[in-house]
Amino acid sequence: MRDELGVGVVSSTERFLGWRIAAIGALSMNCTIGLAWGSYGAILVQVQHEFATSRALASAVLGLETLAIAALSPLVGAMLNRVSIRIAMMVGATLNVVGYLAVSLVHSIWPALFIFSFIVGPGMCLLTMVPVNTLVTRWFERDRGRILGLVHMPIFLMLGAPISAFVASSYGPRGVFLMLACVFACLVPVFLLVVDRPEMVGQRPLAAGKRDDAPLSDLKSVTEIPLAGILWSADFWLLSLGAAVLSAGSAAFTGHIVANGIALGLSLQTASFLLTAYGAGTICGSLILGWLSDRVGSIRLLIVLGIVQAGTWWLLSALSHFNPLIAASFVIGTGTGAIIPLHSVTLARIFGQASFSKALGWSYLVKMPFTFAAAPLAGAVFDATGSYRLGIDAQACLYGFAALLFAFLLIRPQALAKAEIGREGLEIH
Repeated sequence: MRDELGVGVVSSTERFLGWRIAAIGALSMNCTIGLAWGSYGAILVQVQHEFATSRALASAVLGLETLAIAALSPLVGAMLNRVSIRIAMMVGATLNVVGYLAVSLVHSIWPALFIFSFIVGPGMCLLTMVPVNTLVTRWFERDRGRILGLVHMPIFLMLGAPISAFVASSYGPRGVFLMLACVFACLVPVFLLVVDRPEMVGQRPLAAGKRDDAPLSDLKSVTEIPLAGILWSADFWLLSLGAAVLSAGSAAFTGHIVANGIALGLSLQTASFLLTAYGAGTICGSLILGWLSDRVGSIRLLIVLGIVQAGTWWLLSALSHFNPLIAASFVIGTGTGAIIPLHSVTLARIFGQASFSKALGWSYLVKMPFTFAAAPLAGAVFDATGSYRLGIDAQACLYGFAALLFAFLLIRPQALAKAEIGREGLEIH
């Protein structure tokens, strides 16, 4: 049997395809967020010189990409209940190929910003959080936090920064853009293997207990929550605003830590290892904290994450030597790697699978002003003061604010009952 695109469909007697879907999701996230964003952070200073522009405008690329992702996420979230995720991801990869090829040919920052905003950014939206997290939510009910943690391990971020620094030292930033175009071109045929829902191939989500043996007719999701019910929920706003602050710190760090290292006297190749350490930390955080969320509760972990990140960022502003900077980058990466899994797990448990993609899409829209402004504001602070210290201290305060928001979410009985999981993997009621 074959599906509508001619890709072979397996029967329910074959092996569980969810692991293949999770692997494709991890590859998509790694290439789009880990490799593409990590590469741009490594070449930020060279991009500034190549286009003869300011640090703020050069770093605006990251802000515009996150703006596009956040602005389109509600539309994509609603669309994925009616449009194939496979097709959406193939379109996203194609947009990235076109965008990176185009930006390698321009000679001014302004057409580059246009391309990143209206071609690369929408392509990223179709390859990252909403589609990938929706796939995982549909295929996995048991150990969802652990699977999301695995999917969001940015292995390519750890490898991409030094590779991009090496390519840029020989071929400039345009060589890096051409490399990224080739990577996304290779992804297009890979997405032919995506299957939107397990029911489409006669399988069922990986579920706990008796659900594994239930007939497919018993696996219908709960009634979808109306958009008004999501947006009027205090739980939605506490979670989304807290996650927005955490994500803003991630955008600022990824975009500027290499530039900060260069400003402190490190070479480009040496400073790029700060992103490598950060990437290694995100792998550990995504895996370990995603696993813990299924056992000790995602909201409690978000509170701890906010507090630890606030302290680490406060220390970061006083560091100037390579070894302490490496250690701080690793710790910050550990927290950053857990943001998306913990956010997604909590959102799915509060609003349910049927409403997950819609709630996640609007939650990313809430993030928009934070993630859009983070990298350009950090660049503007550097342009004005010649240092990143003021921006780092401000981010430390914002992490403390995020921890406070999550604490309010924790004391709300309804959110706690839905989102906190006991040691036996059972919901607390």
